[in-house]
Amino acid sequence: MIHSSRWVDRNKWRKYIPLNEKCCQGCVTVSTRDMAYINRLVGQEEGNLLLWAFYDA
Repeated sequence: MIHSSRWVDRNKWRKYIPLNEKCCQGCVTVSTRDMAYINRLVGQEEGNLLLWAFYDA
């Protein structure tokens, strides 16, 4: 599951955003602006998509 969160929007300046009940329950959570971009990309595809997520510390 990937979804947007206004909590991420308000706290995106932080280097580390803890995953808690305000943010998500383990899903990939992005800002509303990033979700709009992802929706545009997904809308252009005709077939199945595979999402890879990683964090480069």
